[in-house]
This record gives sequence, structure tokens and C-alpha cells, in this order.
Amino acid sequence: MSQPQHIEHIPAEIWTKILVEAEPIDILSVGQTCRYLHNITSSKDLWRGLVNIMCTKHDLFRPSYPVEQMTLIQLQRATVGPSLFARRLQHRGASFGTPLSEASCLKSVSRFIVSPPRATFFKQLVPGGRFMVLIYASSMPMAALAGTSSLTMELVDFGPPGSPLPSEPAQRYVLPNLGRVTHGMSLEASFTTTSQSGPETLMVGLAMVDTNGTCVASIFAITPTRPAPSFDRLASATITNTFSRETVQEMLICEENALLILGNTFIVWNFTEQTCVVIHHNVTSPMIIQTILTEDEIICIATSGVYQWTLSDKKAESQSTSEGILLDSLPPLRFPDAVILPPWDPVKYYIPQMASGNHKLPLTFDVFAIPRERRSPDTIAVGTRYTLQKYPSQPTQHTSGAVHSAQLHARRLTLALEHSYEVPLRYIMMPFGLRPCLYPGLSTLKGFLTSSGTADWELNGLPGRSPNGFPISLIYWISPQTQRRVSDYTGGMRFVLLGPGPLLSWCPASSRCLFYHGNMSLPIPPETAFEVFDYMS
Repeated sequence: MSQPQHIEHIPAEIWTKILVEAEPIDILSVGQTCRYLHNITSSKDLWRGLVNIMCTKHDLFRPSYPVEQMTLIQLQRATVGPSLFARRLQHRGASFGTPLSEASCLKSVSRFIVSPPRATFFKQLVPGGRFMVLIYASSMPMAALAGTSSLTMELVDFGPPGSPLPSEPAQRYVLPNLGRVTHGMSLEASFTTTSQSGPETLMVGLAMVDTNGTCVASIFAITPTRPAPSFDRLASATITNTFSRETVQEMLICEENALLILGNTFIVWNFTEQTCVVIHHNVTSPMIIQTILTEDEIICIATSGVYQWTLSDKKAESQSTSEGILLDSLPPLRFPDAVILPPWDPVKYYIPQMASGNHKLPLTFDVFAIPRERRSPDTIAVGTRYTLQKYPSQPTQHTSGAVHSAQLHARRLTLALEHSYEVPLRYIMMPFGLRPCLYPGLSTLKGFLTSSGTADWELNGLPGRSPNGFPISLIYWISPQTQRRVSDYTGGMRFVLLGPGPLLSWCPASSRCLFYHGNMSLPIPPETAFEVFDYMS
């Protein structure tokens, strides 16, 4: 079949620039229209670029996709993977009124069991689904309690997404002797990729606090694509807290800064320049839902509102960390530079639910208003979905004609209402906000079913029972409401059940999830095994 002349007259370079702006699944359709476009859309260079765009869009770790070694089919499969997974969920999704016994439950295509015979303190999939970071004691739990064990950090390679999980990891990168494990020790860790070290370098932050309140914070980096890769310690700092026994509640990394949160104190540590700024704030820590660290600001989302501290105007307060950080008294109270008052009622009982963002803006999150009297499984709660982003934007428009939009401005931030919707109380269990979703629109909930819920769950063919209830996890999303029963609602909740129990970590872009192995009733035993599920390979 001959193609129209005007298509041939457009240079391939122009077509490539056009195609990289389209969705990968649409590019495959374009390639089926004629031979000329098929040849253009069969270029490996085009699809390698699309993989890089996908990694940037979804904050994925670039080495998860070894593009130079991947075939054309593998490259295409990788780029359409996120949309295929989302479509599979949407095809199987149940409406919020569906009994759990009738809801779809995802079945894994492949799985891998990780069984470290020691106490595990940190376990999380790296965005991209290929790698997992583990931090564990180097010997059995009793030795750890006796203080004779040391911490080990490991990066486990399960192979690129799109291929079945292997029976053994492709690689393990181990860094032993991070420090001694002591009884009562607390540990916080996080990781990120940063343009400072390149998109192929993973940076891991680790803060260990002993019972005396002394904290040792360290930054490590590893580039798996390099020959003989290993963890490198980039910087360390000791924080001595003499007036409080607060432990590190969270540690975040952005570029060359690390944020350590101790109660009502922010420590912004520039580990490249070896300086820090200590900010004493007045936001009650238990009320903080999520903290975001950017290159120039700290943003806290709390039940009482959104708070912002700008860092650039605080550089004059920097102190050297070469001799450590001594907290022998609190600095003067530092009020936020900007505040967004909550468009929700902070007096009511809310379960906030974080969605996409991975500690970055824009950030979408859900807030559930649950009646205090509760507690009937048939109670209907109200969910609202907000997007926090920089710079003012136009008010949200809904073609249905019902517009209920909250948009408040604070310097460069705007908070906009996207949807209101109904949520059955039996689906609101425990907020899953520590592992943000990496695909827009998808969120998770986890918790325990009652005895009646357990029976429903077992109808799905999943074994297991615990005396305290049955652990479940579900993925949910909000679809625009076409036939609303209540005029205030602009969307409807749909969901799919996940398999074996409490979800620890997930990467929707790769369709891989991390669970406790064996349907444990509570995610407490530190020596239990873990299981990685792949739903699309």
C-alpha cells in the first residue's frame, strides 16, 4: 500500500520530535498506519528516549531499564507498562458498593521470596521495581539485642521490569558494618536519585539514634551501571541532643540537602558543604501528614493546613557540621513563611491518604472525613482529593456543571480541589501514606477485616486467618462521576484488591509490589520474610 506523499515529505527527525510528545501506546498505533511511519516508530533510539522520558515523568530510577542491552520489543514493553497496568486495574475495578467477596483480586504472574535470617529494619522497592534496598542486622535477632551485631545495607537486583522475577537475584550489592546494633536503637532511612550525582546514582540516607539521643546521619551513594559498583559513604554527621530524647521521625534527601525531623525541629543538612540550619517550628508533629523537601523549601501538609519554610533566606544561620551538631537548646521559634489554611474541617476525624508525588510537587492527596460516631460497616464517609503545586493555576472545571473548588494561595503554592466522592467505611482501614504512589491517580489503603470480612476474603481463594482480623490491601482510584446521586460529588471510587496481605512498598510503573510473606497478621516481626510480586511480566 502506498502512503500519501505529504507523509514521506516530512523528515524523520520532525516525526521523532512529534512522537516523543505522544503517549507510547499511541505511538505503537501510529506505526501501524503505513510502512514509512512503521520504520520511524521502529527506531531503538526513539524508544530509548521514551524510556528516559518515562523515568523522568514517574520519578523512576534510570538503571531499572538497561536501555542499551534491551531489544526493541523490551523497550516498547517498558514504556507502555505503566499505562497497561493502569488499564488492567481499571478494567477489573469494582465500584465502592461492591462486596469484597465479589471484588477482583490481582494474581501475580511471578514472585520472589526474600528470606534474610536476621532482624530487618528497612525494606523498600526503588522506584522502577528492579531494585530493593534492605538494611538489616548481620546476625540473628538475639545477637542484635545483645549489641554484638552490626548493620548491613544491601541493594538487591531482581532484573528489569517486563521480565519474570528470577529464582535468584541477578546481583546483590552489600555494604557491611554500617554501625553497631544496640537495644532500643531507632533507625530512619530514605533514598532518592539526584541530578547532582546523575540520574543513574542512587543516594541513601540513614539516621541511627541510640538510647542516649545521639544520632549519626550518613549519606551513601551507589551507581549500579558502573563496573564493580559499591556503596560509597559521601558524608556523615553526629547530632548530639542534650535537651530532648526525640528520635529522628523522618529523613529526606533532595539534591545536596538532607532533612532530619526531630519532634518540632527541622535540621537541614547540606552534606556537600558540611553545614546545617536548625529550624524550630510550631506545627504539632503528630498532626503532620507528610513533609516535602525541595531545593529551596520545606513544605508540611498537616491536618491544620499547609506550611512552607523557604531555605534561601536562612543561609546566614548556617553552622558548620565538621565537629558535629550540638542541640543543647532550641533556637528561637521560626514561624512558617507562608500558610494555606485547610479547606477541610480540621475538627472532624480525618484519615489523610497520600497519593502521587514521592515527596515532590505537585502532590495529590486524599482526605477522608469519617463521622466520629462511626462505626458501622455501612457508614459512608466523604473523600476529597486535592492537588498541591507551585504557582497559581486556573480553578478546576467540571463539565457536569457542579463546581466545588477550593484554591488558596501562599506565595508560590496553590491547593486545588479535584474531586469529592463517597467512600464506604469498610474500605477505610489504615492510611498508606509512607510509600507514595508513582503513577498518577492510583492510591492504596491497607488494614484488617473483621471476621465477616475474613469470610468474604477467603471466598477469593486466598488462605490465611489471624485472631485479630485479616490483613488486606487495595488499590483505588477516582473516576469522574457521570450520574451522580448527590450533586456535590464529582467522582466515584473504584478499587481492586491486592493479594497476600499488608503492602509494604510498590511501584505501579513496573507493576511490582513488596509484601510480608505468609499473610502475617501484623507487620511487626523483624525477622520475617518478604515477597516481591510482579503482576504484568
